[in-house]
Amino acid sequence: MPSSLCVLEIERCHNLISIEECLLPEQLPVIQKIILVDCKELKSVPVENFSGFVLLQELKVSLCPKITCSTELLLPTSIQKLVMQSCGNLDISLSNCLKHLTNLSMLRLEKCPNITSLEDDALNHLVKLQVLSIRECEKLSILGRLPNPLLLKELSIIRCLNLAQVDLLMENNAQGGSSRPLLHFMVISDTSLLKYPSFKSALPFLQTLEIEGSVEMSMFNEEYQEILQNLNLLKKLSFSDCANLQQLPPWLHSLTSLNYLEVVNCPQIKSLPENGLPTSLTEYCCVGCNPVFTEQFKRHMEACHQVRHSL
Repeated sequence: MPSSLCVLEIERCHNLISIEECLLPEQLPVIQKIILVDCKELKSVPVENFSGFVLLQELKVSLCPKITCSTELLLPTSIQKLVMQSCGNLDISLSNCLKHLTNLSMLRLEKCPNITSLEDDALNHLVKLQVLSIRECEKLSILGRLPNPLLLKELSIIRCLNLAQVDLLMENNAQGGSSRPLLHFMVISDTSLLKYPSFKSALPFLQTLEIEGSVEMSMFNEEYQEILQNLNLLKKLSFSDCANLQQLPPWLHSLTSLNYLEVVNCPQIKSLPENGLPTSLTEYCCVGCNPVFTEQFKRHMEACHQVRHSL
């Protein structure tokens, strides 16, 4: 490979077993991006070499379930984006690895069964983190506090069924809490996360809220009323793959800034809320739902459209 190579992508090489000879810092002195995707037989990756790629900005390892590492993953401080999805035991030393990533702005983790906790000491150096996505990490039980939670713009926590403690957005006393949070996009599967004090503080600035893959039969009952009154800037609300959800929340009509509502693959919902939908709605999507509900939704939106254009 040429020494001037900046991007290395290896995808869908189903017979590839080792890349030990491909990833040598002396051969790739200016490499900035390494992508390994869907190499189902890949076992040997020289993780001990990664710290030598001093210009590396992005590492993505996805759908490589047989990777077996005998040494800890160490990455250079230049890393800005890190994606790990179904990557064998590459994730086993992630907590220690994160302690060096002071320039990391995006972290995406999916199906990483070896991650049991990401506590304060693991997250404390992620001073530039803006995007955090954690999906189907079934053994993850603790998410500690981010050093600069006000910088976070996008947050997704999906189907992490053992998650019992979440302090991510809790402000440090030193920050004073005077700055406005940047968080505008959130995806969750467990709506009880919104009860955490740190999440409550972000709600008034949230513009997109997506509920994905929830197993709940009902959401946002009376105890959530005070919390949800803070969704003053919410423009998009989505419910997707909520197979057990029986009805939409009754307070939807009060979301006066909402202009897009999406309901996808929620077959148990039979009708719109009694109080209707917000008059601010201009767009909607309803797919994979009960036919009666879908038709009612469609008629409601058509009626609202006619009223708006008659004014």
